[in-house]
Amino acid sequence: MHIARLYRKLKRLGHQTEVLDYLGCYTDNKPKDVIFLPKGILKKLFFLIRCRVKLPASSLVHLHVSAFGRFKWLGPILVALFFGKKRIITIHSGSFVTQTNKPIVRFHVMLLVSCFHRIITVNSEQANYLAQLGVASSKISLIPAFLSEDPDPKLLPKQLKFRDSGIIKVCTSGYLTPLYNYEVLIDCISNLDCKRYFFVFVFYNEYDSAYEAKIEGLLSKFSNVVCFRDYPPQTFLSILNCCDAYVRTTLADGDSVAVREALSFGKHVFATDCVERPMGSHVFPTKHSESLLRYLQHVEIIKASKPHLSSDNLEKILDLYKDCLRS
Repeated sequence: MHIARLYRKLKRLGHQTEVLDYLGCYTDNKPKDVIFLPKGILKKLFFLIRCRVKLPASSLVHLHVSAFGRFKWLGPILVALFFGKKRIITIHSGSFVTQTNKPIVRFHVMLLVSCFHRIITVNSEQANYLAQLGVASSKISLIPAFLSEDPDPKLLPKQLKFRDSGIIKVCTSGYLTPLYNYEVLIDCISNLDCKRYFFVFVFYNEYDSAYEAKIEGLLSKFSNVVCFRDYPPQTFLSILNCCDAYVRTTLADGDSVAVREALSFGKHVFATDCVERPMGSHVFPTKHSESLLRYLQHVEIIKASKPHLSSDNLEKILDLYKDCLRS
């Protein structure tokens, strides 16, 4: 979502922008300058070499990575391939610190990220970790991943259009994997009035089959729950905008775009304290359903967040681009 929005905003500003999608699947309606790499490591490599040859001299290369799983080994190849170009990397995953925090891996990560001219982290935990590894602080910038976008009410699923306005609608979202810890919210559903509360689960991208079966089994007994899968980001915005609260139960996090999205709409946000949350969020201890339950029971008297837009995140990225190209 972040890359798609950044791409669209850069294009609107008149910047020549091209996206190389390492894992993407072909779709008929993709823009011509969003390019899906072919399958197979060798085919991807030859394709990237051709792209590198065609790059204008003043090009800036911005890589977006998750938790460094695959990137640990592909990163040195990409750095060598784009040697001579200004290189920026954004680290998105909240699992990045825990998955790389081993002696040999730490040293490898430090060397790898130091090959970039600028490093964007989406939360302070990532930034502090890189500084501890010995990465120069002058290279590190903390810029949340959120880039604002307006919801389209016409995209709201029909299952939500008829809901009584007196019902408190609670939304949660994410991968259907154990990291998202949905059991905490499900425990709360069991203890809340089904005629007063309605819950919306939005799943996308990654599915753990065993965990999926477990969560589906737990949710199947509730009449006040609806689940959606793999909706486009624009549809998710319309769902989030029609709800009263957003819940984030994750065991780890990068910078949750959905949390900032909900805050920008003036919604109640209840999130675990696994990372520092944006101002306006109500936090509770990880795996502590009792604290979340108290929030939900009193949601009507808890002061809602004032709507705010973090549009300056785009300006921060643009300033970083300019500074990198000047240096």
